[in-house]
Amino acid sequence: MIVIVCRTRLFGADLLELAGGYGSVRNVLSTQDGSISEVLSELSSILVSHNIRTVIYEPSCFIDPAPFRTLSPSTRFIVVSAPGEETSVRTALLYGANGVIFKPVRQDELDGVLTLVTQ
Repeated sequence: MIVIVCRTRLFGADLLELAGGYGSVRNVLSTQDGSISEVLSELSSILVSHNIRTVIYEPSCFIDPAPFRTLSPSTRFIVVSAPGEETSVRTALLYGANGVIFKPVRQDELDGVLTLVTQ
């Protein structure tokens, strides 16, 4: 299962459509629907209670995946980067993100990253 953590429902819906071929998407968590702390608390609960294979997230939601990895060690984390977020992405990779994909997200690039991090 995949969880998407992003700023807007629109971007979440786009990622949901692109990632749909990789098994069920458990949830799209958007900071548009709640505070960042509420979204991260919900992510923590989902990681503890479900077998989540991949979390796709924007660095504006969180940068360091380590606290979530302790809840679900086998989960892979993919950060989605927009222009201007290079420093955050570099930091996320240093802290243990498994992959990065750049906006605008294209199907072939998402397929490649998902294949790479889930092998």
